[in-house]
Amino acid sequence: MADGNLVTGGATDPLAAAEILRGARDVRYMGAERVGGVDVRHYRGVADLGRAARRASEGPRDALAAAAKGFATPRVPFDVYLDEQGRVRKIRHRFSFVNGQQERPVDVASTTLLYEFGVDVDVRLPDRDDIFAGRIAEE
Repeated sequence: MADGNLVTGGATDPLAAAEILRGARDVRYMGAERVGGVDVRHYRGVADLGRAARRASEGPRDALAAAAKGFATPRVPFDVYLDEQGRVRKIRHRFSFVNGQQERPVDVASTTLLYEFGVDVDVRLPDRDDIFAGRIAEE
């Protein structure tokens, strides 16, 4: 997609979600809260995708740059919740992008929750028949 796959897949990547914060502007502290049983600090702001792309680490840089061009606006409102160690526990972004099939922008809210840091995991790939590797049709 013209959004750099940020909406279609990248925003669910915790790294890409966090890297959007590199473009943060107009950030306000909203107060103390709890997320998943953990004390957090809630911040609200607006990120500039172009700025985020310029400051991003190498991995998500191209997706952020494409999103900055493909979204209806490069401004992305967000809410982020940081724990006592400064780790992102929850982040919510609100995007608008133009879908070639519609006249008005499509609004998307994406929320990523992060928890159980430091826990050993056992990751198993899905069966080959369950993996789709291809292009999403665009108009």
